[in-house]
This record gives sequence, structure tokens and C-alpha cells, in this order.
Amino acid sequence: MDATQKIDDFSLTLKNIVVAHECTYYINSVYDCPKGRSTYGLIYILSGELDYRFYDGRTLKVKAGDTFLLKPNDGYKVTSPTICRHYTVNFLLSRAPITGDVAKRVFLAPDTTILGKEDSDRYQLDEFEELCSVWSEKAAGYQIRAMSLLYNLL
Repeated sequence: MDATQKIDDFSLTLKNIVVAHECTYYINSVYDCPKGRSTYGLIYILSGELDYRFYDGRTLKVKAGDTFLLKPNDGYKVTSPTICRHYTVNFLLSRAPITGDVAKRVFLAPDTTILGKEDSDRYQLDEFEELCSVWSEKAAGYQIRAMSLLYNLL
């Protein structure tokens, strides 16, 4: 299922969502992904914080209210200094080109950017909650609804 969305200077084509769920890291949890991800991961931190150390030397500290994108092939180790709850949506893009400066900056830049901050409105939280709910319930048409919600988030 491929669908294209163009908003101003942002154009990309989603291929599919692999999983959308809520996850919890407990104090001092460590997750190591040395070979990198096989999907993009859009993450929204509900509570707590996480420290990412990428194998290319980059670091990223995220906290409640932050939204960020992990990219395929990024190898990293993440630790949780506190209990951290977050929503994660893992997805793939089609082979269609990514166009527009905004989309290229988010999806093709070598660094990881925090896309949303804790002072943004409640919109992101509501969209993540609904997307994860739609995905877990798996009612008729859930994949199309989930894709629509992901496009809204992006």
C-alpha cells in the first residue's frame, strides 16, 4: 500500500507501518542496536528521558514531550536513566524520491533531529495515542487509518 502526501515543502511516500505501540524502559535499561534499524522509527516520549549514543559518535538526549525520528541503518545504544514511557511507530518509505527541503532535512540529514518539543500543543500526543490504539485494535481498515494518522504526524 503506497500513498503520497504533499504538504507545502514536504513530500514523501509511505510504504507501510510495521508496528505502532507504547513501550516502557525501566531505570537503567539498555537497548543495543549495533547493526542499525531496518525501519524508520517515529518516537514520542510520554514520560522520563532516554540517552542515545550512536555508533558514529552522535548523542541525543530526549525527554517527555519530545518527538524524534530514528533512521534505518543508524546503529545506537539507548539507556534510560529514569522510567521512560514512549510511543513508537516503525515504518518504511517507498522507493519514491523524497522531495522538498523540509522532507529532505528530516529524512535525509545525517543527524537525528528532535521534531517536536514539550511545549508544542497536545496534538501530537493525541495523534500518537489514536494511531497506537487503531493499530492494536486492528479493526477493519486499520492499516489505512494508521497510515493517515502517521501522515498527519509527519
